[in-house]
Amino acid sequence: MGAILARRQARTGCRVRARFATPTAYQKVEFMLDFENRWDEQTGLYRIAPDRWGHSLDCFGRKDIHPLPDNAGFLIYAAQTGQLAEVETARILQNIRLCQFTDPARRGQIKWFLEDQDRPDANAPFFICLGLIPLQKLYADQLAPDSRALLDEILAEVLHYFRRKADGTAYYYPNSYMGDLLFAWILNEDYGTPDQEKQLLASLADAGAYWVDRHWGWGEHMSDSYSKVCCFELSLFLLLTRKLPADVRALYLQALHQLLAIDDLYGGKPRVPALRSYAFEATPQTHSFRSLIRDWTPGEKVPLNNLPPLGQLLHRLDWHQLAPPPAPTPATPPASIAVPCYNGTTAHAFIKKTFRIGAMSHFPVMEKTPYLPWQCFPVAFLHDDGDWGFLQWTSEEDGKTYAHPNHTKDYDIDRGLSAKVRPPITGTTCSLEHHGNLIVLRRMPSLSLSWTRFADRLRIVTPTAAWSEQQLDDRCSTACLTWPDGQMLSVARVTFSAVPKHKPAQIAASFLDWELEYNDFPGLNETVTLWAFAVDAKITEPPRIVFENRRFRPADPEDRPFELQWQAGNHLWRLQTDPVHDLLATR
Repeated sequence: MGAILARRQARTGCRVRARFATPTAYQKVEFMLDFENRWDEQTGLYRIAPDRWGHSLDCFGRKDIHPLPDNAGFLIYAAQTGQLAEVETARILQNIRLCQFTDPARRGQIKWFLEDQDRPDANAPFFICLGLIPLQKLYADQLAPDSRALLDEILAEVLHYFRRKADGTAYYYPNSYMGDLLFAWILNEDYGTPDQEKQLLASLADAGAYWVDRHWGWGEHMSDSYSKVCCFELSLFLLLTRKLPADVRALYLQALHQLLAIDDLYGGKPRVPALRSYAFEATPQTHSFRSLIRDWTPGEKVPLNNLPPLGQLLHRLDWHQLAPPPAPTPATPPASIAVPCYNGTTAHAFIKKTFRIGAMSHFPVMEKTPYLPWQCFPVAFLHDDGDWGFLQWTSEEDGKTYAHPNHTKDYDIDRGLSAKVRPPITGTTCSLEHHGNLIVLRRMPSLSLSWTRFADRLRIVTPTAAWSEQQLDDRCSTACLTWPDGQMLSVARVTFSAVPKHKPAQIAASFLDWELEYNDFPGLNETVTLWAFAVDAKITEPPRIVFENRRFRPADPEDRPFELQWQAGNHLWRLQTDPVHDLLATR
């Protein structure tokens, strides 16, 4: 360790933290975080917030635990508010240091919870370093010598972990890989070598081009929460790095601007569709990333869970010089939005003053992401009154219910539709959009013999709209939602065999479920359903469907190619469709 720190001093000529102007400490008006409320004197760490619980494999569901990201957040908060003397910094840093693995395969990795054993969350080092890197760069002069030494030891060791992760080239997972790569570069400036710098620079150029040109991997730019994490990563990177070449800096500035532009398109309100969201049981709530970059107001309560409080810090580091000004807010929202996603797919949205609806042109956007659909809403709508609607698959197995997207954030560590099938069974969703009208093809390519029930359904969280429904024929039924402000949405569902039941809406607790139920499907290998959504017009007739005769391809009743003509609301759809090939095309 001494050699590493000596090399760091030799390369910089002075302590790197002197390179940055320390943000002015916030005027100490009153404690905005209660440093005593969560402090565990016996352990020397802050406890988890009372409304949260463990998520890692070793601490799943537990509340008697101590999260290290939160503890790092307490430190950077105390530094920003001039209260480090009131926090037991050395004890916190000692515990973080003790929670770093030392074996060669995991060297530098840090547990998320003190109580983790051998199955920690691999993203823990990033979330911890979100607090510790700014602490070292900007506020180390407020630390006692023993705390500064501990902080240097932690960061020099975690660099091994970040470099190892950066070598993995998991560009498709930007929320995780981007943080590991960017932090590897920042820390390598202080603790690394020129050879490592050269390798990291090549990875930075390659990964940055992938995100900017190939549209963000599996779609985290369409996540209200994870797009903000990416913005924090990019912002800290651009503000704290000293040696980044101009062309690479320009590339990552472009990446930040892309994310901010999407945020601006949605007016800082929830994205539809939503990829990687936790809005399973409640209406999604969000704010624009720009709104987070500001000074705190006196007495403001600052949340501290996972992410440290960085908005005030970025504001005082002149973050707004990085970002373009927001686009002027139009008198009426832009009606149609199209956000490019990976592999030529598109997230389409139609936005009105109080209502928004959207769908992915194809989901999943890339192959071999079987564990992603548990938190994705490829077809979704939202009304300002709180109605949050989305299409959802559910299955029952051994008396337990599974769902994509999930019923809850934590209902099961196993987030597939079956506990007995590996890899998890994943359905596909394809859609076309025309001025707020959607037509959606949904296919579940395999049915597990262990399932006793399966359903494709529309779920509405906190429904307030007036609801009516009608059966148009044996295979098509419709529903109409009407809100007090006059907004209307019509929904139709179509099936392709006699197996599924068109169940009427069921309302329980804060949910309305409108299901196509399969509870007796021997010999059926897959399911295919067609959904239509029409804004401001009713769907009053079923589609006209002509199936193709494909004798050369054995077909289940559900998967036959067909041509469709459908006056669905105020739009006439003319389509050629092949469910097996996820083909949904106009003709």
